[in-house]
Formats: sequence, structure tokens, C-alpha cells
Amino acid sequence: MLLILIALLLVLLPLLMTSALPQLLILSIYTGLAKLLLLACAMIFIAIIVRRHRIAEWRHARKLCKSTVAV
Repeated sequence: MLLILIALLLVLLPLLMTSALPQLLILSIYTGLAKLLLLACAMIFIAIIVRRHRIAEWRHARKLCKSTVAV
């Protein structure tokens, strides 16, 4: 485990010494936010579908109830 940590530090050392680190940090933050945004959009889309399905079931049940009362 310690050997892996040392290897990671040696790999990241040149990156830390360059001026590209702030840009890479900003890029990683944006990619993390993009994942969360995509997940939120998917959840909203699923919620809309489920809501429409529930409304359709409710209307169908209401029609059945009205048809049994009328008979």
C-alpha cells in the first residue's frame, strides 16, 4: 500500500510542478458537475414519465368507476 502511494506521488509530482494544475482542477470539477447534472436530468425525466403513468391509471380507474355506477 505504501509503495502504491509513493508511486502515485512520483507520478503526480511533475503535474504539481507545472502550471496546468489549476486548469485540470477546474476541468475535474466541471466533469463532476456534469455527471450530477446528467443524473438530475434523468431523475426529472423518470419522474415525469411516472407521473404521466399515474395520471393515466387514475383516469382509467375513474372511467371504470363511472361505468359501474351508471350500470
